[in-house]
Amino acid sequence: MANNKNQVQKNKKDDWHTSDRSVHSLSSDNGNYSPTSDEPRPLEPVKSILSATNDIDEPNNHDYQEKEFNEQLKPMATQQSLSKKLGDSHDKLLSPKELKIILLAMSLSLMVSFIDQNGIAIVLPYIADELNAQLTISWAGTSQLIANCCFQLLYGRLADIFGRKYVLLTCILLLGFFDLACGLAKTDAQFFVFRALTGVANGGVTSLSMVIMSDHVTLKERGKYQGYLTSFIGIGNAVGPFLASAFTTYSNW
Repeated sequence: MANNKNQVQKNKKDDWHTSDRSVHSLSSDNGNYSPTSDEPRPLEPVKSILSATNDIDEPNNHDYQEKEFNEQLKPMATQQSLSKKLGDSHDKLLSPKELKIILLAMSLSLMVSFIDQNGIAIVLPYIADELNAQLTISWAGTSQLIANCCFQLLYGRLADIFGRKYVLLTCILLLGFFDLACGLAKTDAQFFVFRALTGVANGGVTSLSMVIMSDHVTLKERGKYQGYLTSFIGIGNAVGPFLASAFTTYSNW
């Protein structure tokens, strides 16, 4: 019994030394340690393990960075493609001759609108004397501007529902009708109301002329054609006071 007990303890001790040598052999940096050595080597630093881990992680980090970069490029590519589609959405829609006709029509509409807006300032003193509205005549311009600003935003939606051409023609007809009504006004209140209604019509002419022109040109050329339209706005601002003064001098307001 004693011999068997000693034999078991000896086997356990041999197994312990064998496993310890195996662990140290696995942790060595060169892998040349022999498990038959009598004394186990001490544990080496874990530099080789860390370096190996870094070598494994570097490709993953590179892949992650590349993936993140590609994700950032996707919105830019989408925006560029959308811009290209918008820029080419009006190509070959109208011939150059038809485009010139539309440009001339929209330019004349804007010029007439701004002649009406700026020409009234010259004749207001004569109107105030005839209607006995020296203290309230400033409401002629104020009512027109307020109505213009309030209704100008609505014409885009109205044009989507009824069509741009029909809404623009309606605004031009209303502008001429209410200008005639202003000339026939007998009191200052009537004159102010009719000027406000002309402001409603003016807002439609101003906004829809730009919209219609933008519908028929490409995004690349839109700035050029809007420049043509704004040049006629300047002409209307310059010509309006002279026409109004000519009417008051040789005729009646």
